[in-house]
Amino acid sequence: MIFLYISSFTYFFGTEPPPSSLHEYCMWDTFTAYCSSTANEVVHVTAARYGRMRLGRCLQTAYEIGCSADVLDVVQGRCNGRHSCAILIPDRELHRIQPCPRDLAVYLEIDYHCVPGRYA
Repeated sequence: MIFLYISSFTYFFGTEPPPSSLHEYCMWDTFTAYCSSTANEVVHVTAARYGRMRLGRCLQTAYEIGCSADVLDVVQGRCNGRHSCAILIPDRELHRIQPCPRDLAVYLEIDYHCVPGRYA
């Protein structure tokens, strides 16, 4: 089994677009991963950050950009090896981890793939 590794990227003032495989889930969005159970596929999350990473769909003003936390372990714990999973933003557990001021809107940036496997 081969997994992609996505390295960390540094963006000047948070204005660069995210790598194309990452997707943004804004406040009140739900991230949903789904893999075919009939094809014996399971979810494998390869990258996950929570916070205010850069301007884009979720943030239109450049205020307090650049504060975020790597939440890969948390999201992998909820999703990896399952046929599906869902995370509503804001998420209580992720919100406790992120370093941004608590009264600012944050979002989830995530990438996942379906890989061969069975849900145990």
